Amino acid sequence: MHSWDLATALGLPARVTEPLAERLIDIVRPWMDDRQGLVLFDPPVAVGRGAGPAARLVGLLGRRPRRSSGEVSAPTHRWARA
Repeated sequence: MHSWDLATALGLPARVTEPLAERLIDIVRPWMDDRQGLVLFDPPVAVGRGAGPAARLVGLLGRRPRRSSGEVSAPTHRWARA
């Protein structure tokens, strides 16, 4: 998630592959469900019903996906396109 945080902060696309996101959800969900994960992460946030695995992972870890489509990427700023 650190790469997602950095990319989002810089306004760059943050790509998390579906297989990786699905695997991480399986690993992280029990940890968040018994609240141990709340020491390191904010409480989970709701994502759209049709959200993909990457958006669900981001939401599970207390972050908000940037696009309503469920795609987990940040808008690209002009200065970041160089």
